[in-house]
Amino acid sequence: MKGGRESREIIRRTRIFLLCIACFFVGTLVTN
Repeated sequence: MKGGRESREIIRRTRIFLLCIACFFVGTLVTN
């Protein structure tokens, strides 16, 4: 079954993506 592995990869990518957005948001708050 291929779906499980693909969904796990998607979850990992979305977590990294959200982490980048959070860091960017915090960075803009600190600079302002």
